[in-house]
Amino acid sequence: MRTRQRLSQEAVADRADLSRNFVGMVERGEVSPSFDNLAKLADGLGVRLSELMRLYESRKDGTDFE
Repeated sequence: MRTRQRLSQEAVADRADLSRNFVGMVERGEVSPSFDNLAKLADGLGVRLSELMRLYESRKDGTDFE
């Protein structure tokens, strides 16, 4: 989602009030973010939290995300 919007990890982190390193760790699956941090990431991406969940579920199911 971040790359589709052509946003850097730093831009999302700034918008979400999180560290760039944390955003990278989330993307690589190295950490499991708390609900609060997921909500912050959604804000940083300019989407609803439900949209992030839909992306996760579509990848888990092997379906495409639009």
